[in-house]
Amino acid sequence: MNEHQDITPEQKEGIQQNFSETVSFDSVETARQFFRVARERMLDVNNWQNICDGLSSTFRLRNAQGEPVGYRLPEVGDYMQIDIPGPGPQAGDGQDWVRVEAVEDSKNTSADEMTLMRVRPAPSPLNDQGDVAHFLDDKAASTFAVFRLGDRVTAEVFGSKETVNTESHGLLDTVRNVATAVASWLGFSDVQWKSLVKAIVAQ
Repeated sequence: MNEHQDITPEQKEGIQQNFSETVSFDSVETARQFFRVARERMLDVNNWQNICDGLSSTFRLRNAQGEPVGYRLPEVGDYMQIDIPGPGPQAGDGQDWVRVEAVEDSKNTSADEMTLMRVRPAPSPLNDQGDVAHFLDDKAASTFAVFRLGDRVTAEVFGSKETVNTESHGLLDTVRNVATAVASWLGFSDVQWKSLVKAIVAQ
């Protein structure tokens, strides 16, 4: 069961993907302490590459102006700059971009504790083209979550409304976006997200 189904975008179109990993502990107190560790790992975007060997893409947190940030937690309005293997979109100067639209500790679920971060494809903050610089369009959203239920801690990546970005003004971007999205749906991104959720809750 998706513990945060009531706070993720409602699924009416596109493809949905869900990856999760759960670990159990001898006591609720130990799980509570580990939840804080897992929460920190999930929110430390710039460090994902270091904790996870299976990431094929590189993620970098940038502020609302597109400037690199050092270590700090993501904030609403920040961006993630994503370097996916292979050609990148011209709209993003070779990089895919998503914008952080939610970072919250939620009590509106059946979990005892939960922290989530939701991002959505966006134009690059480094140019004025205005086109969404991502292989998915801006109806799609990805939610990263860590939650604790009793003595269990779970990390999850939940993708919703995943539809190909075909609205780019450039033909090369459209072809690239279709190819990248199809590859993702065929399972090429599965290893990445499975590796990330395992790394977040690794003991």
